Amino acid sequence: MVRADALIWPCREYLESPHFFPRNARVFREGDPIRAVYFIKAGIVKIVSSVEGRDVLLALRTDYWPLGSVSATLGAPYTGSAITMTECQLCPVPVADFHRLRNTVPAVSIWFQHVLATELENQFHRTRQLATAGVTVKLEELLLRMLRLASRKRQDGSLRLDVQVSVTELADLVCASREHVSRVLTRLQARGIVVRDRDWIVAPAASPLTRLALQDRERPCVTQSTFIRDDLSQTAGAGVY
Repeated sequence: MVRADALIWPCREYLESPHFFPRNARVFREGDPIRAVYFIKAGIVKIVSSVEGRDVLLALRTDYWPLGSVSATLGAPYTGSAITMTECQLCPVPVADFHRLRNTVPAVSIWFQHVLATELENQFHRTRQLATAGVTVKLEELLLRMLRLASRKRQDGSLRLDVQVSVTELADLVCASREHVSRVLTRLQARGIVVRDRDWIVAPAASPLTRLALQDRERPCVTQSTFIRDDLSQTAGAGVY
């Protein structure tokens, strides 16, 4: 999941009149001609691609991320479909305006370079992780990032994700089979790392995921947790991928 709140679109006038989308609304469809870049003012959007008739989850996006900016730059159709996971406020910027501002306003050009660099860094981290980490570590780190960016603290001290995420969607994000991810989630529950309530995921107050997510919120400069593996390995059963 990528959050770009440090990289807010410089032309704030485009963010003053958001369009409201209910949960599970399709913002745009993969392959459609691009008409606008959508900035997420509030909410969470998933990017999916159709593979053999099934929507495969590719990424989650949240506050201020520009949906469709790469397609707009390349002059290509939307490379994936955007579907809201929560109620969302999205601010469309017509493609012609996006190109004009990017080419003539230095602050926008610098902003876009930062957006691309942020995306490249995240994709590099994900590629390295997919090549070197087991499913347990990949799932733990994914859940940590999601809890840090899209969860709320409950009265008992636990954290609950703001969105429902199915086992199939988690499997898509860590590039593993649904069956494998289901087994790993069962082991994480047995260790007290997470609790599943249908498609809702909760990290108990005593879970290291909860402590790490709250620590990272206090340090917004942290983009990846470099210490989750060692911390979680102190709990029983760790290392079984």
